[in-house]
Amino acid sequence: MTPPHKPHQENQGSRRIGMGFGEFVVTIAIMTASIAMAIDSMLPALPNIGHSLGVTNTNDAQLIIGVFFLGFGVSQIFFGSLSDTFGRRNILLGGLACYVVAMFAAAATGSFEMLLLMRFIQGVGGAAVRITTMAIVRDCFGGREMARVMSYVMIVFMIVPIVAPSVGQLIILYANWHWIFILLGAVASILFVWALLRLKESLPPAERLPLSVGSVADGFKTVLTNRITCGYMIGLTMFTGVISAYVISVQQVFGEVLVSVTGCRSPLRRLPAALPSPISPTASSSANSVCAGSRMPRC
Repeated sequence: MTPPHKPHQENQGSRRIGMGFGEFVVTIAIMTASIAMAIDSMLPALPNIGHSLGVTNTNDAQLIIGVFFLGFGVSQIFFGSLSDTFGRRNILLGGLACYVVAMFAAAATGSFEMLLLMRFIQGVGGAAVRITTMAIVRDCFGGREMARVMSYVMIVFMIVPIVAPSVGQLIILYANWHWIFILLGAVASILFVWALLRLKESLPPAERLPLSVGSVADGFKTVLTNRITCGYMIGLTMFTGVISAYVISVQQVFGEVLVSVTGCRSPLRRLPAALPSPISPTASSSANSVCAGSRMPRC
């Protein structure tokens, strides 16, 4: 059994990038949550976007979510190696810049095809943010402290599926769908400026790895030849696939099918049906943040 975590260990880790522990957790959590916000806030607006851009097949509106997932998933494989070579901060800022530009471009577009392209680019930028923020946590913390930080981050991340659809619904009630992209772009712009001014590099040049085919291949070999790691990867991939399929189709399920069955058109009255899925992971992360700091044995 290990002793309780020590606050000075948390502060020492977060100060590696020039922040206090609270500021570090909030910054990483908001950056991570902003990616989820780009997915879930879109859900209520899918019919409006499809109608506005002349989409004839209602199922095609789901591509607005699916294409984001595609860019987010495919590009992650590259950003780990790039951040190991060029540093976390540079890749993070580049990803945020890409994300911001694509958000404002999506708000200005009048073409469904161009919107899908911007969503793909947003996914790529979001992947850079996701990979580098997790790498920064790993650079600054280890063991119980890292588990505790990640639990705090996941608490915020899992609140987004509860809040984001309501935010998107409020926007389309009082404005149009373009303002969802404007809001997301504005939030990402603030995060970019904050990271530019406050975030220091967590991976010093002396600890960086050269970018070469050999080094990348060695990294993949190390991961793919570890049975425990591969087991977790397969399990997480299957879980993520189920969640992605659910998110892509959930608007039609709750927005169209449930309406036709129950006759309920109020988003607030349909909310209880959608709440259980994010609530239990949030509760689990809250419990883990407590256990990681005081009761989890050191491996």
